[in-house]
Amino acid sequence: MCRNIPTRGYVAENMGRTVTTISDLIDSGQGLWLEGLAGEHATLSLLADNRQGHSIAGLSVTLDACDRVLQAGKVFDQLIQEKLREGFYGGRLAMELLIADALHAANLMLPNFQKSGGLNGWVAVPYSPLSTNDTANMPETVPLDDARYRQPNLMISIAGLPSRLPTIESLITLNISLNIGLLFSSLQLRAVAETILQAFEGCLIAGRKPSSSCFLTIPVNRLLAGFSHLFPEKSAVACVNAVLLEICLVARDLFETRRWQRVMEFGAQRPRLVCSFAGSIELCRSNLSLVREIGAVCSVAARCQDSGSSVPDRIPTVPDGKAGHRDQQQQSASGSICAGIDIEMLANSLQKDEDDALLRSWISLLDTIARKSAALTAVCHV
Repeated sequence: MCRNIPTRGYVAENMGRTVTTISDLIDSGQGLWLEGLAGEHATLSLLADNRQGHSIAGLSVTLDACDRVLQAGKVFDQLIQEKLREGFYGGRLAMELLIADALHAANLMLPNFQKSGGLNGWVAVPYSPLSTNDTANMPETVPLDDARYRQPNLMISIAGLPSRLPTIESLITLNISLNIGLLFSSLQLRAVAETILQAFEGCLIAGRKPSSSCFLTIPVNRLLAGFSHLFPEKSAVACVNAVLLEICLVARDLFETRRWQRVMEFGAQRPRLVCSFAGSIELCRSNLSLVREIGAVCSVAARCQDSGSSVPDRIPTVPDGKAGHRDQQQQSASGSICAGIDIEMLANSLQKDEDDALLRSWISLLDTIARKSAALTAVCHV
């Protein structure tokens, strides 16, 4: 999600600016989701030490970040050697590295998770795009019987594609928490929300309390890229603002319906929105007040090319009593701004493109691991 993430030397050089910017957001009361961490958790550790991560709702260990760290140094070398001796290779070895990395982060965030009663402190681990397409076997491939992977603040990242909805329902039924991504429209969000609700209702019918937590991620920065192919920058930003507003309002109304209220009365957690801006400063400035109003989490890159300017220093606030008026104004404006655009066709196209990119990232990671494994094996035989 955050492209061109720098190497290790940049982290030490720019740590202060990264933490300062994130701290400013924390001071403003904004919940955060950090992206792009893998192998090295200096940023997270510093945040945990200095702030106890009060507003860090969660973070994502990503395929691209893991691939980058593997290529850049020896962070994973010892673990790879251990797993090779245990007979792991290919996709299984990749998952071992990703989950071990996520567990490291989850342990750092566990005090925050416990202190917030499970509201904050989550860590999302990516799963193989190949496995998540296997609806029948995906739940079985999650190592539920391994105590290491039952960390209470660990969740699985999965794309909210139509083909993955049965898998999402199965995982929630198994009480696995999820970070569901690639939601580009209100219809896509509705489909995922209905799947989550059905899974919760299934738990209640079976006499079990629904215990999964779910985050729904909207890649706002990718929406901007999609609209930028159709409009000049200013108009593209206006379209994104309108689409994001519609998604947020639909989510708010959905979770206030009687069916949702009923499952929440029996212990189900309301899904939380994550709005990923990934360095798009204009989108941050124009939408962060909306994000705060609906209680969504703002996703920022933990380390990106210009950490000090990836998000605004302070979040603008909305005067009391203005929210309802603005809803009406922007809903009216959204119809004219996006007139003539098939939003759903664009959303489906973006979803497919991003899912294809995830598959390419997985293949690249497997290739890097294969080369790294071969090199380490050769050294051992010298």
